[in-house]
Amino acid sequence: MKLLLLLFCFGCCYSGLSQKSLVADVFTLGHFRRFHIYQNEEMTFKLKGSSHKYRHTLVDMEDSVLYIETGESIPLGHIKSIIIDRSNFLTRMLASGFRVAGIGYIGIDAFNNSINGETPLFKERVLVAGAGLFALGEIIHLLNKKTIRPGKHTTLKILDLSLK
Repeated sequence: MKLLLLLFCFGCCYSGLSQKSLVADVFTLGHFRRFHIYQNEEMTFKLKGSSHKYRHTLVDMEDSVLYIETGESIPLGHIKSIIIDRSNFLTRMLASGFRVAGIGYIGIDAFNNSINGETPLFKERVLVAGAGLFALGEIIHLLNKKTIRPGKHTTLKILDLSLK
């Protein structure tokens, strides 16, 4: 009985800590995926009529309006796309490691050729291998970005779980 009372009190205390989130529901062939962006999280998005990417912290949300750190309000209908970064430590480390390895491989070989007096300074096989390593790092980086465009199969809405 005491445990039940303790759990009830714990639940009542933390019910006021629930928060609002921007939810993107993506419906594809046969399955459903939900992405959450919570208050005080950084969000990357594009607005309709603009090709510029904006990266701001989401301060507050209301029915269909987002408020960002600059004090501006953005209606959900004006959002062209949201870019979600799904990378973790390992994928970020691999992507940056392959980029550095590609540039470093070309640089070290060119330095070695200049010391030994060999020509050409940049050999074709080294450039191909270095560019391949760099491209692999870029591909890993790009595969971890998910672009969500509101439309026929994707809906944006604000989910408020606070108890009032």
